[in-house]
Amino acid sequence: MSRTFDRRQLRPVLRAVLGFGLLAGLLVLHAAGRIWVLEQGYELSRLRTEEQTLDRENGRLSLELTTLRTPERLERLARGKLFMAAPGSGDILLEGGPVGLPERALAEVR
Repeated sequence: MSRTFDRRQLRPVLRAVLGFGLLAGLLVLHAAGRIWVLEQGYELSRLRTEEQTLDRENGRLSLELTTLRTPERLERLARGKLFMAAPGSGDILLEGGPVGLPERALAEVR
């Protein structure tokens, strides 16, 4: 018993297999796209959280910098740790005299 295949009988089967293969490929592409979008959403959420953390740290550091630069603190450090003092009337010496000061002002400085 030999069985011969008629090409006309194979065409509907091939079309069905090709159709199912195409449908399966589209479903795989759709799933891959959905997974990619989901991963991007998680990454975006992580980056937003990191941005908020960095913004808070930036605000804290800006406040700390402003506090460290206050004139009162700088004067306290200069007097306490560096043993500096405000210059007195005779502490400023001018070499050759300042340019543009009247003679009366120069006499007061000397």
